[in-house]
Amino acid sequence: MNAVLSLWQTWQERVKEILPKVHGHQVKTLAWYVLGIVVGKSVVPNQIAVVYRRLNGVKESSHMRRLERFLTNPQIHQATHWYPFLPIFLARWKGKSVKLILDASPLMGEQQVYMLGIVFDHRILPVIWRVMPLHETWTISQWKMIREMVAVLSPYLQESSCMLLADRGLGCWELAQICHEVGWHYVLRVSCCCQYETPEGIWQELAESGLKPGERKSYTTQIWKSHPFLTHLTLAWDARFHEPWYLISDQVQGTAAVREYAKRMRIEATFEDWKKRGWHLTASLVHDPNRLDRLLIVLAIAWWWVQRLASACIHHGNRSLFDRADRRDKSYLKIGMAWLQVILLNACSPASVARAVPFFHRNGRLIFTLRP
Repeated sequence: MNAVLSLWQTWQERVKEILPKVHGHQVKTLAWYVLGIVVGKSVVPNQIAVVYRRLNGVKESSHMRRLERFLTNPQIHQATHWYPFLPIFLARWKGKSVKLILDASPLMGEQQVYMLGIVFDHRILPVIWRVMPLHETWTISQWKMIREMVAVLSPYLQESSCMLLADRGLGCWELAQICHEVGWHYVLRVSCCCQYETPEGIWQELAESGLKPGERKSYTTQIWKSHPFLTHLTLAWDARFHEPWYLISDQVQGTAAVREYAKRMRIEATFEDWKKRGWHLTASLVHDPNRLDRLLIVLAIAWWWVQRLASACIHHGNRSLFDRADRRDKSYLKIGMAWLQVILLNACSPASVARAVPFFHRNGRLIFTLRP
């Protein structure tokens, strides 16, 4: 039995169910693309094409042209090809506590990706993103764009308790106000130039607080003198770091605020897995913002799939097959891809391969599960 072919057939049927209104050729290519990344362990087109050639014997150049047409197709965008996945992916967090991270990171040289994702294990799961030029004038303001991103996501998490984490590049009054409007909690790092009201009633910059390495202070006070905003303020300077953290939150302060904000670093680890530590995104040489946005659709689906594989592997007690027992060296990305290879190698029937597909039917609807 050709296990990869069996996996492809089941996977394609699932994608068709999720995207019933999308043209059949687009659905098929999207499914091909995602499968190629997960099985081929890379987003580089020629490595993905090798997987396809093994399946049907068609030359790699033909498959590479197919992938290129997908990336250049203006009819492919998040609203039609990614948003239909969100109700299935996000059902797990209904009525639960959710940690969200908003971050803006340079990607592929000339582009900047604004990513809004969910914290899971030591990485994030991408939910909404926007690709914006790094050195060109935008046609939309930053905060209007972020409001639109939040507006897309918030309906899926109406019954959940959400907390947003963001770095000082985005930690300002506008973002705190957006969180207030949609009912999200927040822990935001703000700039040292921000002014706050001291316990003595004096307004001064955070840099003038006199905080020393190893110290930690917290207040419930007002910040931003131009439009005062009541919040919990935490000033923390870990002796290991060369600069302090100035954090604001509507819910936590002190050690709790520092602990929550530290989770923001997980988005950096996620980008590293996408790039040199895992799927070699930078080697794909996709620099056009529209093409990069379409590639991120494929990458996001593949990423959720691999996280599902890894969580299933760990849940069934098989982590020791790939990771050390005395410490955790392997990421979910490495474990998930390795576990898929084990499933394909030992597959004896289409049913045994089907368990590797991230969606399954329960009570007449598609389900996606993650077990941290």
